[in-house]
Amino acid sequence: MPAKSNPGGNSGSGPSPSVPPPPPTPYRGGGNEKLSVDTDGMRKGGDRYRDVGDVFHTFATQHERLLSYKPLQNGESDETWEKFEPDYLKGTRGFINGVRGLAQLTRAIADGVDDMALGHEKTERNNIELSRSLLRKRS
Repeated sequence: MPAKSNPGGNSGSGPSPSVPPPPPTPYRGGGNEKLSVDTDGMRKGGDRYRDVGDVFHTFATQHERLLSYKPLQNGESDETWEKFEPDYLKGTRGFINGVRGLAQLTRAIADGVDDMALGHEKTERNNIELSRSLLRKRS
């Protein structure tokens, strides 16, 4: 069996020591390298997620209520429905529970976005206080 060529060196793992890795590229934020966050915009986005969660919740609640209605009223029965109903209700309840899960998820996302906006605001306040403190020490 012929020997395999290893262009990365003879060690078989990683690049050859004769080829140094490229130097790391510093991250440049672009523009004036100032980072800013629109926390009001974040909160509006969080409110939209919360609104979507409310819509999912309302949808699930209204459709769950429909499950209590039978297709035939006044004590009438239908053999076909009675055979179909258990599987139908099981599948429909699973779907409704999934929609309820979406409602909880979107509300949790809204809470997370609000928490993130608050964190950015606290960081900004802290940065302002640090800057003021440094300026006072220089004076």
